[in-house]
Amino acid sequence: MSFLKDLFSESSDMSMMRLLSLISLLVGAYLALKGHDTSVPTFVYAAFGGKVFQKYIETKSSKD
Repeated sequence: MSFLKDLFSESSDMSMMRLLSLISLLVGAYLALKGHDTSVPTFVYAAFGGKVFQKYIETKSSKD
């Protein structure tokens, strides 16, 4: 139960974004192994793009 609590906490080292990025990357890898190559970029972009966008927003708001 504390694992879920840590995912939703603002002060935890764990983050929901990291978990969702990992899941998206794993789904993309699974699809690539199964031969569904047209869907793979969507999941890979979601895995890395979401985290990059989050970091951009966080650094932009901390400069203001």
